[in-house]
Amino acid sequence: MRVKFLQTADPVKYARLLDASAPSTRAFCTMHGYEYEAFVGLKRGRQPWHATFNRIDLLSEALDAGADGWIIYLDADAFVVDLEYDFSTYLDRHAEAPLIARAVIPEKAPTWNINAGVLIFNMRNKQTIRLLKTWKRLFDLSSRAGLLLLPPRLAPINDQILLHWALRLNPWIVRAMRFEHPNFINGALSSFIVQFLRADVEDFDLRVALVAERVRQAFAASGIDPALYSAAANRGGTSRATSPPS
Repeated sequence: MRVKFLQTADPVKYARLLDASAPSTRAFCTMHGYEYEAFVGLKRGRQPWHATFNRIDLLSEALDAGADGWIIYLDADAFVVDLEYDFSTYLDRHAEAPLIARAVIPEKAPTWNINAGVLIFNMRNKQTIRLLKTWKRLFDLSSRAGLLLLPPRLAPINDQILLHWALRLNPWIVRAMRFEHPNFINGALSSFIVQFLRADVEDFDLRVALVAERVRQAFAASGIDPALYSAAANRGGTSRATSPPS
């Protein structure tokens, strides 16, 4: 079973956060035979905040390339903390789900209102393919309408809102999804994939420090040398593009 972890960040600000968060996820992938890819740059647009849309194009490219396993998308502030976790068995248990995610309000699941910081896509599922194509189509339309010309404070939509609309347009996908609790993924105290959301930690330097410390703890708990997976040691495995098309 092919499993790939995917992350992205802009080269100006969030690349620093990715450098802090990525080592434990890289280690987890190496230990369990999974793929890891990080893209630093902009797929479209010119402003650093446009990197938030990278995931849409990266997932679309993976789909076009024939990806047929699982793709786990993590924001730059999300990372694996349980390096011993049997993730393959977990995925086998939920092989029928097109998407695994956390509801913004867990008690409201099933719902289209999910957090896009940790998304586990089943690329073998036809519903997943439909969802990704809808998401991409909505972004293409928004881009042509001038979304990338606006400052972020004036932009009426973002990548997460576009994903919400894609799910609302495909309600049967919502019914088929697997919803996880933030105790497991997508929360500051999650047992498997932690995320320090901006809404929880507004100070950027503090968020980087918290991520680095939690990653250090993950390595310490597993008795693994973090130096082998540091940002410097793994720079060659990161794709970088700093001069994107308009």
